[in-house]
Amino acid sequence: DGDKPGAQKLGSRFEVRGYPTTVVFGRDGRELTRLPGEVDAQQYNEVLALALSAQRPAKELLAAARAGGQGLADADWRLLAWYSWETDQQQLVGKEGPAPLLRELAQACPPSSADAAMRLRLKALAAQDAKAAPVADAAAQRAAVSAVLADAAQARRHVDVLAGNAKEIVAALAAADAPERAPLVATYDAALSRLQADASLSRAD
Repeated sequence: DGDKPGAQKLGSRFEVRGYPTTVVFGRDGRELTRLPGEVDAQQYNEVLALALSAQRPAKELLAAARAGGQGLADADWRLLAWYSWETDQQQLVGKEGPAPLLRELAQACPPSSADAAMRLRLKALAAQDAKAAPVADAAAQRAAVSAVLADAAQARRHVDVLAGNAKEIVAALAAADAPERAPLVATYDAALSRLQADASLSRAD
């Protein structure tokens, strides 16, 4: 709790700038991963279970993924996809920022880890500068994201990214004056309206 006495000292020690953030350590004291606080309880428990059974720190998983991904299981890809990139504080992300790295990881994901690949793709789009031009492969990305938005289960699974980064994702997929912008926004709005009516989500979500 960032408002409690001593919290800022702990935050400084573990390089945590955003609350809530969960940092998971191994028995040897090494940081295994850090989890975002904005996901809902079911997703949080799922990812926490993955983190608690992790054999290698996220830093090692990232190096293996960038070296071709040999030996990485689906659980490893999911740990990378659900890592709290927003509170990384340049521990895994370089000065170039998270967008190119997340895009690289999404492309490196094997077909058997499609869910992780989609989350990494959405995170990469969300990390784009909303004032920048759309991504180079916007048409292909737009089709993939539109498919997720139209799929109730998929949209629900990635609700934290979709709802929290709508502006950035839309800007990354279509220029403001482009003809494809309006249908994308309509699809996005429909998905958000459906999620808004989802009684399993909290009012804050």
